[in-house]
Amino acid sequence: MSPKGRFFVAARIQRVVQLETSVQGGTWSPWNGLTVYGLLIQQPAPLRKTISAPMLMAESIRVHPEWRALLDRRLAIRGIEIRKPDLALAIELLSQIPNAPVEPSVLPKQPDLAVIEQPTGETPIAPNLIFTPPQIHIPQPETTTATIPQKSPDLVVKDSTVWVTLSDAGLRIVSTMSKTPLFRISSINGRLPVSGESTVSELIFDGISVWKTSILSPIKIPVKWQAPLLSLGVIDIGFLGIECKLETKIALTRGIPFLISGLILEQEGREIELSEMLRAKLGSIAAQGHFQGDALAPGTWQGQGVIQALAIDTKFVDANSFFQYGQSLVIFEQGVLKSPDTRLIGDDVGILGNGMVLSDGRFAGHLRIVATPENLIAISRRTQTDSSPPQLTPLSTPQRAALDMQAFGYPGKAYFQANPAAKPVLIR
Repeated sequence: MSPKGRFFVAARIQRVVQLETSVQGGTWSPWNGLTVYGLLIQQPAPLRKTISAPMLMAESIRVHPEWRALLDRRLAIRGIEIRKPDLALAIELLSQIPNAPVEPSVLPKQPDLAVIEQPTGETPIAPNLIFTPPQIHIPQPETTTATIPQKSPDLVVKDSTVWVTLSDAGLRIVSTMSKTPLFRISSINGRLPVSGESTVSELIFDGISVWKTSILSPIKIPVKWQAPLLSLGVIDIGFLGIECKLETKIALTRGIPFLISGLILEQEGREIELSEMLRAKLGSIAAQGHFQGDALAPGTWQGQGVIQALAIDTKFVDANSFFQYGQSLVIFEQGVLKSPDTRLIGDDVGILGNGMVLSDGRFAGHLRIVATPENLIAISRRTQTDSSPPQLTPLSTPQRAALDMQAFGYPGKAYFQANPAAKPVLIR
């Protein structure tokens, strides 16, 4: 392909994605179709200083057109082959979310979410604590058939089915605030039916990791196509020693609506290690959540999740605490990730907290620990940078006081305030 031809192809792609695009070359023939080599789509200009990886790069993309349709001046595709595509999606792109979201129109709408008010100002203010927990019930579903097939399902291939073949594909969710990807799927291989007759297939993931924790070893995911719905079968995963189930549905219609559902059935006697300093034994735990929207309209993306646990025995460094009940509610809507209520309730210690992360990377969190003044002073020795006595908030309950802590900041800088009278300390 001549330089003029490469520029023409890159310009056509750039017109669609609205990002700087280049290609290294291309070929076409009646037998192999149209092939583009070395596709490179850059990150938006403001992100390139901190995110070096391009948004998308692919070794090659080959399109097999239906030549008979072209003779009739119609564009029809028989299949697409994509080799080594690597997508690095920055969460900061959510700052481009439009103010007026459009509701998904194909997949079933999930329950309405709470209204989120965004704080104003250069630095967000830690939100006020919510002391009345919402009444949340986690239903126990009927027996599920969520199993990973031991054998590959027989592929039902119809002549009229249009396939997208992926070879060694990768997906990363990245951020300007971290050099480590927040989420990563490595080496995706398989075929996706996207049009034509109903059929089944499978995708093979080499691994899935969240932050630095691997949650999946190589796994086969069953795929089902029944126009216009593409379903990725329910899969079982393990995260921090807890069994989880995930299911994804994508409608290949205008906007590309999607729905991702997650479920943790009630489990007993689990042990988790959140860090080298924090471990916990759980008498029981259960959770559920969903994330949905139109893939091409980020303003529609929304989700919520809730997790509940009983009989929580924690160890932080060398300090042990026991909580009868724990709960956390997480909501995402209009580019804001918010936890309006997180709590651990025990006889000796109670912990209440909330926080939010805005689409531009600003964040704020508020944590209140309720205990005896003696216990709070002991805790403050681990959180304060000096030896000054902490400012405690007296409560009406006898022999109880509150220690309030805050964290806030923006990409590149994070501050921690050990108590209301302490000076915020730069921690990053």
